Amino acid sequence: MLTGRIIKTTSEFYYVNTENGLFTCKARGVFKKDKIKPLVGDFVEVDELSDKDVNGNIVKILPRKNELKRPTVANVDMAVLVVALTNPEPKFSIIDKNLIKLSESGIDTVLCFNKSDLATDVKIRHFTDIYKGSDTDIIFTNTVTDSGLEELKNRINGRTCIFTGASGVGKSSIINTLTGKCMETGGLSKKILRGKQTTRHYEMVSFNDNTFLLDSPGFTAINFDVDYYFLKEYYSEFLKFSSVCKYGNKCLHLSEPDCEIKKMVEKGKINEIRYRSYLEILNELKGQRKG
Repeated sequence: MLTGRIIKTTSEFYYVNTENGLFTCKARGVFKKDKIKPLVGDFVEVDELSDKDVNGNIVKILPRKNELKRPTVANVDMAVLVVALTNPEPKFSIIDKNLIKLSESGIDTVLCFNKSDLATDVKIRHFTDIYKGSDTDIIFTNTVTDSGLEELKNRINGRTCIFTGASGVGKSSIINTLTGKCMETGGLSKKILRGKQTTRHYEMVSFNDNTFLLDSPGFTAINFDVDYYFLKEYYSEFLKFSSVCKYGNKCLHLSEPDCEIKKMVEKGKINEIRYRSYLEILNELKGQRKG
C-alpha cells in the first residue's frame, strides 16, 4: 500500500504522485456507491496493480483539510483569483462574488490583476483605489516583462495554491512563467470577446519541493447563493462604518434614509464602484429569493 497525492484527473483516470513515482489509477467502486469523488489535491492510499494501463487502485481518501466546489479541488492553502485588467474587461460583481465564495471557504486569497502591460498607470491606480478600502490582498502582474511575478512567488511559497478566474485572463500563462512548464494557453474569442477555455481539467504542478500550483478551467458565470441579508458583511469597508449607522445591523444600505454607508460613498470614504457592485449582487439575490 502506498500513500500519495492526486495531481491530475481525467474522465477515466487519477494520476497519483507517490514516493515510487507517478501512478495511473482508478478509484474503487465503493466511492461511486457512497457518492464520494476523489479530487485533485487529495491525499490517498493506493493499492498497486501490475496492469500495464492502470498502476493502482485508490482504496482510501485521507481526511481533507478543505474542499472547494468550484474549482473542485481539495487541501488548498491559498487561492489566486486572476483578473485581466483588459482583454477581457473585468466585471466587478463577478470579482466580488468570487472573493466572497473564497472567503466562505476560509482560504487566503490574492486578487491578481494580470496583463498590467496593457494598462495605463491611471487604470492601475483606479483598480487599486477600488479595493484599497477592503481587506483584499492585491497584486499586479504581467508575463511579458514578468512584472509582479517575484512578489507573487513570495506570496505562494510553501503552499498549495489554486489559480482561478475567467477564461482568457492568463492563469496558465502565469503558471507557465512561474514553473517553467508549458500548459496550453489561449487567446480571446473575437466573436464574443471573452477568453477561450484551454484548461479542461484540474492539474497540479510543482513550483518547488513544498509549493504546488493548480490551474483550473475558466468560467463565464458563477453560482452564487449567499443570503442577501448577510451580503453586506462580506464588504469589510462597510463594516468600518456600520456601527454608527442609524439602522445598525438591520440596514441593507439600499434605500434607507440617512444610511451611514451611503453617506460614506458620497464622501468618497467608500469606493462607489464597490458599492455599485454590492447593489448589483444584492438586487440579484433578492430577485432570486422572490423567484
